[in-house]
Amino acid sequence: MGKTTRANEYVLSKRDLASPYIKSFSESRAVSTPAVHHAPPSISPYFENEPEEVVEETKVKKVKKEKVKRRRTKGKVKRARRGFMVFLVVLFTLLYVAVGALSYLQLDMLEDYNSYFNLFEKVEDVTPEVAEGEEEPEKELIITAIGVEDIVMSFVKYFMPDSVEGDYIFYNECLATLEGAEMLDMVVAYALPVVLVLGLLIAVIFFIRAFVSLCTPKRRKLFVLSAILMLVLSVIGIACGFLWSGAEMADVMSFVMPTGALTMQVGYGYLIMTVLSLLTLVASLFAFRSKKKVQ
Repeated sequence: MGKTTRANEYVLSKRDLASPYIKSFSESRAVSTPAVHHAPPSISPYFENEPEEVVEETKVKKVKKEKVKRRRTKGKVKRARRGFMVFLVVLFTLLYVAVGALSYLQLDMLEDYNSYFNLFEKVEDVTPEVAEGEEEPEKELIITAIGVEDIVMSFVKYFMPDSVEGDYIFYNECLATLEGAEMLDMVVAYALPVVLVLGLLIAVIFFIRAFVSLCTPKRRKLFVLSAILMLVLSVIGIACGFLWSGAEMADVMSFVMPTGALTMQVGYGYLIMTVLSLLTLVASLFAFRSKKKVQ
């Protein structure tokens, strides 16, 4: 048997080591299942009641991560523009410019349709006087077209009379009589050419921007504002023509409807341009999705 060297210590002898009990004990210890070490419970990196500075810092980090994620995924979920609506904007602005151009050119090949491009129409009654006892003849009306050329060239002739030749109604009946005219008449005379040219210029720029937007997926700005300007300028142009005609407010519908009741009325061209600008505004409102839906 083993011997004791000091308190609580026992040294095995060779005889003890050869004992079958010691051998079986050692083998059982060798093949015994090791102890299972469980993972320590997860501990929150912050206190149970986190300080305000830690909470704010965590919120800022989350916001930054969300912004980076939006930038990476922007444009992948949904396209910003609606192709069909942008196409309608292109079409309506093109027609707006085309009506103004055809009103200026008055092409001979479109002689049967040029009356639809007039901005205003001057109506003159040429019914001859009837002698007593004779039958009253049918009423005859002569309609003189006032288009873009008449208004623009009259404005140029007013400032540079030697550079422009020709007889224009807007110059003869409005600009040439401005001396001593009332303030309202002067405002109408200067405003009508300006709003007409400005509206066409905005429509040309709008058409180019809409066409570029149709070919690219990027979102374009100021679509709605451009359409609003086109509509407002068209309405102002018609109002200037109404004030130029000298008609009373009660005759507004007679001025707008081509019935020949007034000496001057609005033409189909300005009405078509106004309707086209309204349609452009409606289409531009739906041309692009909101940023929230895109993201």
